[in-house]
Amino acid sequence: MDPLRVGYVALFAATAVLCVAVVPRTRLVAESDTRRGLAALLLVSGVWAAVGAAQVFVDGAALKRDLYTLGLVLGFAGVGAWLSFCSAYAGRDLHRDVRVRAVAVGFYALVVAVKVTNPLHGQYFAATLRTEPFPHLAVTRLPLDWAVTATAYLLAGYGFLLLYRTLRRTDYRSRSLWVIVALAAFPVVPGVASALVDLPLLDLGYEPLGVALFAVGALYFVEEKFLAVRRFGRDQLLDEIDDAVLVLDTEDRLVESNAAARAAFPALADGGGEPLAEVAPTLAGPAGDTGVVTAEVDGGTRHYVRRSNSLAVGAAGVGRVLVLADVTDLERQRRELARQNAQLDDFAAAVDHELRNAVSIVEGHTALARERTDDPDVVEPLETAERATDRMRGVVGDLTTLARYGQTLDDTVPCDVDEAVRRAWERTDTGDMALAVDAEGSVSADPDRLCELFAAVVEFARVTGGTTLRIELDGDELTLTTDGDTVSAERVEAAFDYSAAVPSAAAGMLLPNVRTLAGVHGWTVDIDAGYEDGVRLRIAGVERPA
Repeated sequence: MDPLRVGYVALFAATAVLCVAVVPRTRLVAESDTRRGLAALLLVSGVWAAVGAAQVFVDGAALKRDLYTLGLVLGFAGVGAWLSFCSAYAGRDLHRDVRVRAVAVGFYALVVAVKVTNPLHGQYFAATLRTEPFPHLAVTRLPLDWAVTATAYLLAGYGFLLLYRTLRRTDYRSRSLWVIVALAAFPVVPGVASALVDLPLLDLGYEPLGVALFAVGALYFVEEKFLAVRRFGRDQLLDEIDDAVLVLDTEDRLVESNAAARAAFPALADGGGEPLAEVAPTLAGPAGDTGVVTAEVDGGTRHYVRRSNSLAVGAAGVGRVLVLADVTDLERQRRELARQNAQLDDFAAAVDHELRNAVSIVEGHTALARERTDDPDVVEPLETAERATDRMRGVVGDLTTLARYGQTLDDTVPCDVDEAVRRAWERTDTGDMALAVDAEGSVSADPDRLCELFAAVVEFARVTGGTTLRIELDGDELTLTTDGDTVSAERVEAAFDYSAAVPSAAAGMLLPNVRTLAGVHGWTVDIDAGYEDGVRLRIAGVERPA
């Protein structure tokens, strides 16, 4: 047998054996779609190479034509396997898209039909048997063949484009990966060259050689990098993240986005390379800018908190990443809370206005009646009414304080305790009561609520007959002590009940308001049951600013 013929047979047979032998090694690829795509590519290429070897080995012209046709069919199947592998490795969904697969199968069936019926229509290729340097087919490609071949190369080129984009995004030193990808494409050159120029090369499918080199190089020589780069850009860093993620370059042009981002903002799907301000204006903003953005997703309104982080390689900035966390439920709760707080504000204003007006009217008529009579039997009920209206005025004030300041606290600031106590003291009629403050430093609180809390304590001390009020700050605890009426141990919990007035009717809603105003800060209030010289309140959990 001619040495050149032996060389061709040996080369393609070795390629077939190598492709099949490497298949078990694909088990190292953890991602199932990538593993199946690579295994299918190797098997198809192995059979394709074996058919090429058989075509050179056999002698009959008819058998050579049949094997050549079979090689054409397998070659086009190899393009499908290559695209499936590239799509999975790059993290795309083309190989899973039912519509794409249906179109691919239909087109493949059409191409196969055209190829296998060539003996009938004779429009795909013409082949004659030549004997030099050994018996082989001399193939003349016809327009249908050129059209199908061009389509196959375009599709295979798209697969290479997917690999290029994936390797370009990775932060690995992937020069060796570029080499094996180039090896996979190189065997296309002799096939194209022999078709365009009269070269002493057989018209065979040389692509299995490249597939074998690619697989051996990827799975044996650069195995770690090949497996690590798998689906780097979209799958591992983007599509596995539930939040919407966008990657921008230094000019704020859209580089990449994940499925969650495209679902919320469909314009991102076709916006690659375009400025974000043009693709999705609601998302545009300077680096570090945060806020809530809104999108209509699946017929409903969703809310996202936007966070921006810079991307850098070493000291050089390469862009930034936008992360949009879905906070729809929290945003709805926040808006509902804001609505309720606004409603409470309106309620407080209405209560304060209407009840104070009513109390003022009662007071005015009571005073007028007092001026017109000295009858003891009339004066006594009027005095009772006056005391009741005084109490009602205090209750109205307590209710207004509760409605206005019992709302959920949004933010706190450092508040000087001594200053807040002095403000509360000055706005209260304390008479001869003395004040002692041993509270140097600040607490994290809302200034108005803190002042209202101290004002309620000062008023409580006054109405319960206290002569001294002492306020101390020690660590995370405030202690407020008055020497007025005591609260018995069995009535400690009732003292904070809005339906009770402890220790006397004059105390009204003062202690319940103290607990409410402390509670909105996250503090707890208790009465020291062991203190017998008056009432000692302990407010724990007070946060001190750094």
